[in-house]
Amino acid sequence: MKTIEEKKDSYLHNAVESVFLRPTRKAEMKYIFSGIFIVLIIINICTVNADEPNAIHQQHHLDALSVYKKNADDYVAKNLNRFGLNQLHNYSIALDTMYKAELDDTVQAVKSNYEKAHLTRSTTITNLNQQIQELTVKKEKAKTGFSGLLRKAAIASVIWLAIVLILMQVRSRALKRVQARLDASKGQLSESERRMQLGKELLKTGQEHGADAVKLQGAAVAVQKTAAETEYTEENGFTRAEADKIKVLVNEIVRTASVNSKITDTLIAQEFVSGGDKVNANLNQLCDQCFELVYNGVKSEDPDLKIVVSKDLEKNLPPIKLVPDAVIQLLVNVLLNAFQSVKERQEKNIKGYVPKVTISTRVLPRFLQVRVHDNGEGMTDDIIQQVSEPYFTRRTASNASGLGMYFAKKIAGEMHQGELKIESEPGNKTDVYIKFFTS
Repeated sequence: MKTIEEKKDSYLHNAVESVFLRPTRKAEMKYIFSGIFIVLIIINICTVNADEPNAIHQQHHLDALSVYKKNADDYVAKNLNRFGLNQLHNYSIALDTMYKAELDDTVQAVKSNYEKAHLTRSTTITNLNQQIQELTVKKEKAKTGFSGLLRKAAIASVIWLAIVLILMQVRSRALKRVQARLDASKGQLSESERRMQLGKELLKTGQEHGADAVKLQGAAVAVQKTAAETEYTEENGFTRAEADKIKVLVNEIVRTASVNSKITDTLIAQEFVSGGDKVNANLNQLCDQCFELVYNGVKSEDPDLKIVVSKDLEKNLPPIKLVPDAVIQLLVNVLLNAFQSVKERQEKNIKGYVPKVTISTRVLPRFLQVRVHDNGEGMTDDIIQQVSEPYFTRRTASNASGLGMYFAKKIAGEMHQGELKIESEPGNKTDVYIKFFTS
């Protein structure tokens, strides 16, 4: 674009040319000057923005220029060129003044535009800086949050992995324990089946020789009677020592025959039927039979075993409705544990220890009680809690099935609606209380 000076020179040149070079074209002068002003206006519009100067655009300036131009035209028309030139000189001065004002306005507009642009850019830069700071803060927060989340995820992963490993170890150990219990249960089940088979054979033998046992007991009583009626004197060929020995042997025969008969009766009674009917039974008699059976069985296994046994059976014990075969099984299982406990403690060779097993009966309000006491190994509270579970046993022998106390508790509780309670002191004693309710 042309500068202000260039536009001024161009504008004057055109004005002079229109006045002096074409004086004959008066009809065209009006259009020429109009064209010049239009060009100047267009040039000014093209060279300024919204805030550009508008000095020559002001109406009073335009009117002043128009007056100078009209006067010049009039003087030229009258051939008064000197006066026309004077008017053009005044026109030039006015035009210089206008362009000076336009220059000042242009400078002021440039400054104003610069300041506005600078302010806008400053505001934009400030806003951008603020946005950058906000985004930076958000970025740091997000980075911190991400790092924290990453740490938490790592910690959670480690904890989860540790939990999984622990659970795997626990499950593995539990599986091993279950497998061990399963193997033990299989062995105990096999032993139980073997013992059941032996029991069946023993029962069959007892049934086959039951009559013989009765005959043997009768014969022993007859021998005792005959021996009592016989006089063992020196006249009859017997010394005093021989006579005493014969009496002892006869009494032993009678006792052994009686025990054999009781054992046989007890064995026959072991043909247990869980659905058996309850009948009026003598609890003292059942306790006596079972005690003799177990004691003689233990003595037969170990003749040198010395155990102090005692029976404290309540006199005038009233009959009570029981399933005799089941009660015999219950008492035998409890007594076997008692004898086994004192035997194990005796094998430790504790100085001054005397094994002792006692069975007693009592009449108490609303129930009859059987108590089996031993001063054997005793049990902890944990063992007492587990002793009634199936296949649980503390014995290491291969013939231990772990079902004795399990069946004993079921017989007392489920079959007779009674109770079986165990009290024990480890290393000292055990008492088993069995209650049969009378009402």
